[in-house]
Formats: sequence, C-alpha cells, structure tokens
Amino acid sequence: MKVIRPVSVTDEILVSSSVAEADYPEWSAGTTYALGARVIKAATHRVYESIIADNIANDPASPLEDAWVDAGPTNRWAMFDAAGGPQTRDADDIVVQLAPPSPVSSLGLLDVAAATVQVQVIVGGDTILDDVVGAPGTNLTFLDLPALAGQQIVVTLTAPVGTSASIGKLVIGDAFDLGQTEDKPTVSITDYSRRETDDFGVTKVIERAWARRVTARSRIDSFEVDAVQRFLAAIRATPALWIGEEGFEALGLFGFYKDFSIDLQVGTTSYCSLTVEGLPSADVPVVVSEPAVQGASNLLVVPPVALTDAMLVSSSVAEDDYQEWLSSRTYEAGDRVIWPATHRIYESLMPGNLGNPPSSDAAWMDLGPTNHWAMFDAALGTATEATGSITVTIAPDEPVTALAVLDADGATVRVQAGAYDQTRAIIGGMVTFLDLDIAAGADIAVTIAAADAGDPVSVGTMLWGAQVPLGVTEASPTVSITDYSRKEADDFGNTVAVERAWAKNMAVSSLVRTDAVDGLLRIMASLRARPALWIGDDGFDSLTIYGFYKDFSAELSEATSGCAFSIEGLSKAPKVADADTSIALVISYQNAATKPATPAFGSGQTPEGWTSAPVDLPEGQYRWATQAEFRGSEQRTEWSSPVAVAGVSWADVIDNDPDNPKPESGATVGATPEQVSLLDQLASDTSTALANIADAFLAITSMQADASALADRVLSAEGAIDTVESTQATQGAAITLLQTTASTQAGQLASLTTEVRASGNPNFLPNGGFENGSTGWTLPEGAVVYTNASGWGSFLQINFETGALIKSAYCDITTGLPASGSVLTISGDAGATANVTNIRFDIYCYDASGNELASGWANFKSGTFSFQNNNSNRAAMANSVTIPAGTTRIRARCRGQVSALGANQYARFRLVKLERGATWTPYTANASIVQTFTTINGLSSSVADMSTTLLAQGAQLALHGAAISDLEGQLASLSLTLSVGSNMLTNSTFEDGMTGWNHVNGPFSASPNDQWGWGPYTASPANMVDNQWRYLWRDVPVAPNVPYTLSADHAFFFSGVGRFYVQIDYLDSGANPISGASASGPSIATPIDFDPEDQKRFATALTLTSPPTAAFARIYLVFHKTSGTVSATSVRRVKFERGTKATPYSQEASVYQSFTALNTLTTSMADVTTTVANHGVTIASQQTAITTINGNITTLFGRVSMVIDVNGYATGWEINNNGSSGNMKLRSDLLEISSPGGGARTEYSNGNWRVYDAAGTLRARWGVW
Repeated sequence: MKVIRPVSVTDEILVSSSVAEADYPEWSAGTTYALGARVIKAATHRVYESIIADNIANDPASPLEDAWVDAGPTNRWAMFDAAGGPQTRDADDIVVQLAPPSPVSSLGLLDVAAATVQVQVIVGGDTILDDVVGAPGTNLTFLDLPALAGQQIVVTLTAPVGTSASIGKLVIGDAFDLGQTEDKPTVSITDYSRRETDDFGVTKVIERAWARRVTARSRIDSFEVDAVQRFLAAIRATPALWIGEEGFEALGLFGFYKDFSIDLQVGTTSYCSLTVEGLPSADVPVVVSEPAVQGASNLLVVPPVALTDAMLVSSSVAEDDYQEWLSSRTYEAGDRVIWPATHRIYESLMPGNLGNPPSSDAAWMDLGPTNHWAMFDAALGTATEATGSITVTIAPDEPVTALAVLDADGATVRVQAGAYDQTRAIIGGMVTFLDLDIAAGADIAVTIAAADAGDPVSVGTMLWGAQVPLGVTEASPTVSITDYSRKEADDFGNTVAVERAWAKNMAVSSLVRTDAVDGLLRIMASLRARPALWIGDDGFDSLTIYGFYKDFSAELSEATSGCAFSIEGLSKAPKVADADTSIALVISYQNAATKPATPAFGSGQTPEGWTSAPVDLPEGQYRWATQAEFRGSEQRTEWSSPVAVAGVSWADVIDNDPDNPKPESGATVGATPEQVSLLDQLASDTSTALANIADAFLAITSMQADASALADRVLSAEGAIDTVESTQATQGAAITLLQTTASTQAGQLASLTTEVRASGNPNFLPNGGFENGSTGWTLPEGAVVYTNASGWGSFLQINFETGALIKSAYCDITTGLPASGSVLTISGDAGATANVTNIRFDIYCYDASGNELASGWANFKSGTFSFQNNNSNRAAMANSVTIPAGTTRIRARCRGQVSALGANQYARFRLVKLERGATWTPYTANASIVQTFTTINGLSSSVADMSTTLLAQGAQLALHGAAISDLEGQLASLSLTLSVGSNMLTNSTFEDGMTGWNHVNGPFSASPNDQWGWGPYTASPANMVDNQWRYLWRDVPVAPNVPYTLSADHAFFFSGVGRFYVQIDYLDSGANPISGASASGPSIATPIDFDPEDQKRFATALTLTSPPTAAFARIYLVFHKTSGTVSATSVRRVKFERGTKATPYSQEASVYQSFTALNTLTTSMADVTTTVANHGVTIASQQTAITTINGNITTLFGRVSMVIDVNGYATGWEINNNGSSGNMKLRSDLLEISSPGGGARTEYSNGNWRVYDAAGTLRARWGVW
C-alpha cells in the first residue's frame, strides 16, 4: 500500500498544455453580463457565473465580490484541481508538460478515458524514460520515475476513435510506503444521490456525485511504525492519492483517510488498518466483459433504455383518456386533460384556469401517465389496460439483448424481431426474454394477449436494454419485502390496518475475476440514481426486482473476488382515482308570448325571468323551457336554446335534447331548496379546499427547492466535517488535559462574573451575525443563510420570488432582559434589489400574554443598495425603543417588503446588533468575553485575616510554600499549546507597546490607550520614499507540515500609489530561510482606515503550510509605496493561527499568559485559606502524601511501559526496577505465545492456561475454568 502526497501544480510547474483555456470568454470590466452568464479568468484558472443581472465592472475573483459564483476550474486545469469530480476533456489528444520544483518519483492518473497513455521523463533535452500503455484502465500509476534534477514530465493521452480523451486527476509527488497490503481489502461506493420513499411507497430520486471508499490492512516493519504515524498525521487534512495495491485499479482513489490504527506487535511485524474515503469520482464509460471466473454470469442487471416518441412505432392503445389541453379553453378546478408532449394526465387546481400549460405546478397537478404510455413509465403502480390484447412496436436506438414485461395481467407475451419469434406464458405477472440479440434501430413487436378475446389485459412495466453480467450468484441469496401499510393498535388491542404499497428487496453475492472489479464498480456507479431490472437467477420471480441498488461492495483477493449487492425494489403506488362525474340536470321555464333570449352562462340555477318549475299559463301566452348541467351550484354547460312547451302539466313538458332527458319526477324540477343549499355549501367548501391545496402545493414546491439546496450544502460540507473530525481526534489528549485543568479550577472560577464587553456595549443577540446559520432565528418562506459568502461573512437572504410581499425573520430574547425604562437600539448592515420598497430592523416588546407593548421601526431604506463596511447602512437604519414595564419578551426583526414578486428579488441582512442605549455602536458578537474578578476585595480581606494565623503556622506554610514554588516551576516549563483558530501571538494588537515586534523603515510606536475608538494599535506617521517598503516582523515557533494563516487589520493613508499585504517566511531550527517556503498574501491598494467589521483581515489573509524542516515562521506586515505621499501607516488586531482560513480576531496567547499566573496564585491562595481554616490538617496530610511520593520516586529507579487506550479500554505492559527488585505487568484479554514459523502455541486468558499442538488440538490446561 502506498500514498502519494501531491505536489500542487502551479503556472510555474505547468510548462505547456494542449488543452485550450477557452471554456467561456475572458471576463472584461467594460462588458455587461446577464444573469447566468459565464466567464473565465486566466489568472485564477476558474469559471465564474453571474448571479445578478446587468453585471458590470464586478471582478469575479475579488474576495469581496457578491455578483459572481465560482463554478469550478477551467477545462485545462480541472485535472489539477484539488476537489474531486471535474474532468479535463479534449476531442484531440491531451498533452501536458510539467517541471516539478524538485524531482519526483511517482505519477498517478485517475478516471482516464484514452486509447493509449504515454509518460516521458526528459532531463537536459534527453528522454530518459518513455513508457506507453496501450488499452489502459481508468486508473494508472507510475511509481519509479527517474527523480533527477531538472526533471520534466510529459504525459500524452490519445483520444479513442469517435470520442474524446478525458482525465479526472493527474497527481505528481513521492510515494510513501505503508507496507504490504493483506488479502481481502474492501472497496465500496459512497452515493451522494438522494432517494426517498414516502409512507405510501412513492420514490423520488435526485442524482448526485459518487465516490470510492477503501478499507485495507497492511503489514509493516515495527521499526517503521513511528514514521508511518507521523506521515499520516501530517496529511490528515490533505487529499492524497492512495494506492491499495499496484495492478488493482479498484483500490486506487484520491481523497482523505478517515480511520487509522496501528496494531503494534512485540515482534518485527505490525499491522496498519486504514479506511480511505475518496473525493467524488468522474463518470467514465466502461465496457464490462464477462466477469465470471468460469462459465457465464447468472447475476444480471438490465439498465432500461428510455423510450422516446421516435422509438414508439405503433401502439394498439389510443391516447384518449381525457381531452387534450387547449390554451384557449378555460378550465375549472377538478377538470382533467392530457398533454401529448409528456403523455401524462393533469388535473386543474384552480377555477378560471386559462392559458396555464400543464407544466405549471401552481395551476395543475400531475396525476400520472396516460393509459397509452403507462407501460413505458419508469414508476410502478400504473398500468396500460385494454380488452383482448395490447400490441406495441418499438425501434430502440441501442442494441437489445433483454426484454421484460412486469406486473402483467394476461395469458401470454409474444416477442417478434426479424427471425426471432417467441411466445411465453405470464407466470406471477412477469415474463423475461434474455436470449435476444437485436441491433439498434430494428423493429421489435410485443403482444400481450388475454386468454379470451373479451377478457381484460394489462401491463404495468415493459422495459428493454442490454444485459450487464455481474458474476455468478453465490448460494443463499436473501429476499424480503418492504410493507408501507400501517397497522395501529389501541390500548385495548383493537388493530386497524391501512393497506398501502409494498416492494421486493434482495441481498445477493457473486464471485468475479478480480481484474473485473473496477469495471463493475463503475457500472454500479452509473446506475446510482436509475431504476433497473436486477435478475438474481432467471426463473425466480422473487430474485427478479425492478428498482435501485442500495449498497455495493467488493472484497478483493489475488484472482477471485466477492461482490455484495443490496437491491431495493420500487413499490406499487395506488392507481389514480377516476374524476367525480356526478352532474345534475336543471331545467328552467319562462312564460312569454314570444321566444325569450337564451339565459347567460353562469347566471345561476334560476336565471332572471325564469323559474325552475312549470306554472299555469295566462290565455294567449306560451311556456318556454331551457336546460343546463350543474355540479352543485357550479354551471358546467351553456343553457340550451329555449324550447316551446304546451300545456300546464309536467307530462306535457317537451324535452328536445336526447342527450339530456328530463327527470322522471314531475313534482319538482332539479334539486329541492334544501338540497340546493347543501350543494352550494359543499361547492363553497370544495372551492376553499382546492384553493388551500393550491397554496400548499406552492409551499411544498418551494420547500422541496429549499431542501434540495440545503442537501447540496450539506453534501459540500461533509468533506469539511470529516476534516474537522480528523483534527479533533488528534487534539483529543490536549482537550482532555484542558478539561481536567478546568475542572480543578471550577471552585475558584465559580465566583467570577462574566461580562460581555464589545466596544462599550454587549450584543443581546446570540447569533446576530448568522455565524451559526439560522440558530435562534425564525425564518420566513424563501429565506436562506449563506455562510462566509462572497467575502461578506455570513448573512441572511430573504427571497421574494414567491409568497408574500412582506417577509420577516426574527429572534426572541426572553432571558437577561434590561430593566424597564431602559433604551434598546437595533442596527445592522443590509442590501436589497430594485423592487424592495422597505427594508429595516425592528424592535418589539411583549408581555407574558403576547400583547405588544412597544415597538421601534421608523428608520428604513428602499431601492437597490449593497452591504457596506463603513457602517453607513447601520447608521441610516438604526431604531430604538424604551422598554415598558411588564416586558417579558423582546423581538429583534429583519423585515423586507417588495412592490412585486419576481426572480432575483431579495433583501439581505448581516451583523445585526441589539444593544443597550439610544445610539448604535459597531457590531460585536457575544464571543468577546472578558473576566471580571469580583472576589479580589474578598481575597484581600481574607489575606488580612489570615496574617496572624500564618505567623503561627510558619513551619507548615514554609513547606507548603516550597511545594507551591515547585508547582510554579513545573508550570513555567510547560509550553503553550494552541488549537486551530487560536491566536499564537502575544501582544498581537500592541496592547504592551512594541514588545516582541521589530520594524524596518519606521519608526513605529504603539498607541495602547484607544484614543480614536479603535483599541490599541501601532502607527508610523512618517512619509516614505518612492518604491520603499516599511514593515513590522517577528518570529513565531511552528510545527512542521502544518498550515498556518496570518491576517491583520491596517490603516494606510496616502496620496499616490501604494499597497498593504502580509508575508510568511519559514525558517529552520538555525533561523535560516528555507528555500521555496515563502509567500505573500493578497494586497489592498486603496487608501483606507481600520475596518470595524474585520473584513480587511479576511481579504488580505495568507495561508501557507510549513515544510518538514520548519521550526519558525517569520511574519511580515508590509506597507509599500510606489509613489506619492504617505501621512500614516497603522496596524492592529494581528492574528497568526493554525488552519487554512482566517477566523475572527482573538487573543488566546496573551490571555493564556496573562491568566496563568493569576489562576496559579488563586489556586494557591485558596489552598492556603483552606489549610488555615482547618488548622493545618490539610497541610499535614499533604506533607505525608509528598513524603510518600518522594519515597516512591527515590525507590523507583527505572520504569518502562506501553499502553494502548481506546475509549477508556486500555491494554499494554509495564516493567519496574528499583535496583534491588523488579516486576512486570501485562494487561490483555488474551496472551498467545507461538513461533513465527507456526507449530505448537500457548494461550492464557481469564486465569486459564492452555497448550495446543501444531494441529490446533488442546493438549493441556490449568488454572481457573
């Protein structure tokens, strides 16, 4: 097993590439870009997408820019990108030439699609290696490159005939040996797709990326254990190329190790166990040959070929379920139509539905496929139905070797294609044809016939495609079902069952050739979000499943490997119910001498001038009748033309419409008044319910979009979480030590009060900057919290594409409220688009019953504006309120209002602060905590009271003082250990003057008294000559192979051309610069004051990993003037920390040094107080303990031990020797003594000894059993 720590490929290393960097146009400051437009920047080799309209002069590479989103690397640089997934593609050959800064011995290529791969090493113009691999696999490694000075590496991928060459990852570096891989490593797939099945068995699938996961164990020499541990610790947060075993493609992946342990043996051989999780892999098309070790595979999968209109030559089933949708017709709620473009049925969700195509989710509900198309639908639960037979002819555009008919109700299925003509009986609702060999484009006729011509026949699913062999099914596959029915029992044992859908499941294993595993893995990855037909063994209905694979893994051996598959079938969802067809016929009458006009449509059941029952006729007049159809009070058809009716009795009424005969009842025509009232109420309730359904449907659609976006963010965060978990694991011992120390100081620190102090005022909001996402906030529909987005830090965005015109997010405060009569002020930074007419920060006060007592909201902004770092938005939008008596809850609210809904309409909020007082102050978070020692006066009194007693106890206290002095000496010898995010600098904002700092071309002088409201800082008011550098510097101890980040806030006042930046140089233990271990950060060239929001620290931050020989980092804070006049250069809030990004400013190193002595003194004083109070008893017991310990130390001359502690469960050994006697202790569940060459062995466990011969037969035992 080997691992290559990659050398980062830069512009200097990439000598040339045949792949053009022309994915999109190069960004131009003078070009206006539309929403969604894409550009590239050759300087960063990245693709950017515009996220606003009318996008001009916004540099997409600026860390403060929020008009663009990074869409990934350019095509040329995708193969060198540290993230997984993107590929470099070219229709022609791909040729790259690299010049590593120092010689490398290894090269890895992943996710390759090429006809040949050629690797050349050139030194001084001479080719000293030329290796060509024909018909390469998808993963290749070259581990013996000549590592010579001046080395250049040329890699050539020739494009396969008819397609493009592609490569996912190219890695160069040196391979570190992790030992000999043991038999049966495991490779599996991590599928990031989302597949959810609801309580009714309906499955929804979203296809996403996939990655490999490898678990392996290797043998290493015991004397190499320390080196292996150090190397793996060094790359714990670095993606690397892992090679499980050369020649086994399936065991190669690019990613991070997740789990690592070493089983350290007493002998010469130890064992290293690793689990490696890959970054997302690229999809590479592969052709899998027969993987079975012998014979042919009987475990098969048939990925279905999706049917298109062009492939369906003919069908005996008409598509006439309902009328075809027409854009000119008005549809009422409940009306159903079909849309031939999608072959699906839709039901109207609203009355007056005109001009909304069925694709509109707000106006229509998709009820499923038409009867004509149901058998081709990907989901189960729908069926194509007919009488007698169903005949279809298809012409697939891909070769077909298998066809299946599922959930069929009939007698036989006949398949005809050229000379092929087979008829098979339907057994168990299923028929498969696995002996087809039909070329692409050829006609295939399929007939499903009933036993008798008049019997019904139906087909749930018909699919076809090419069989993919998956190996020989091993014995004992298991089958099961998933039942989505609900069975609930009450307290008396009465059970109510609700029958729902069910699905088949299968777990099966197969044997395959080891060299076929990588191809099978890629085939499985290509099916990760596609339902397919899985056949465990032809002829067994229970082993034939239409659905998805859930899990796949392979256990590799030298020649034969085992694959494990877990298959979950799709369920049968219930059929769509027929539409309600209950319609009443209503006839109305009018007495008139001449024929009256036809009543207007929609005028009601009894139009004006008409009656719903016949009446007597005056002499010389006629009676006229008209009729229409109603559902409740809803009129469904036009009134018919009036028809003359003679006589006065119901029997004389003439009905001239044969399609709508008059009712037989003659007493009352139509419904009774009571029935009409009930029908009207039902229609009203139905209309309200349909409107509610439409609103709910809109809300669900929005929630689904939000859920999908959230899932993407969670997915992108998973890699970062794994990295944090790894870092936490390495810090476990330090955390435990800190917890123990904190526990011992709990009594002393309990009397300290904690005061939040931030520029004079604390922030009452626990998450006002949204740094913890939406925690503590209640968000409206369409609201999203973005974390560290576009250089603005975290912020809340409320979108106004759908929903209400006014939306608010709020945070309620119920504890720690100020007293009544106090004034509170809310302020924050905001941004908005053009349609936002009112955006503001509000305060509301409520009593215990929820009644509003007071509010503050007068100041607001409108129109288009952006976040600002100068607090101008905060000043313009701050609002205050006086807290009335009875207030128990205070609500801080971010509110936005638009004039009209639309795409890309939003209001943004960040850095929200709720503080005491009538004026706003710059934003701070509750994290800025200082300790106020309220017990100092009490301690002083205690010291005075103890003076007399201390004199009387001099001898005992002298001894105790010596012990304390010794403890203080031990404390002084401890080194300061800081975690990631902690500031490693003392005097980091010049609170102690210039202590620890050096300066060049100054002078600099510290200003520690906060005279301008910026807190302590250092400044140099002198002018600089042209092209001069002025800088501060200092050296900081560092560890090797660790990323460190430097950041600082600065003020640079000048007229002319100048800039500020930070720089890191790494030094060895002799303080000598290390070659190639120096870098400068981004620069800011604009004259600017200090930044209250700390954004400039993030914009100029620099991250650089220390090399293996690093002992110190020399950090620089640099001002450079090209020309002009400088009036002042100032620096404050400098932070040097472990990790790859700048975090908010803090002073851990200064705080640690400041409080260590005080905490020690407090502990000592508390000990002295207790001792005096107990009249020396404690001191006496401590003397005894110290004497005992000293005795133990005196007698214990030698001790060696090794203990392995896993979650408190410890094993190991210990040997003690005091010069006159010694002992050895073993702690283990099992002790085995045997020869490396085998033979007899002795075991001990649980007080029992056992001896076995070479054949493993127990020969003797003694002890306890």
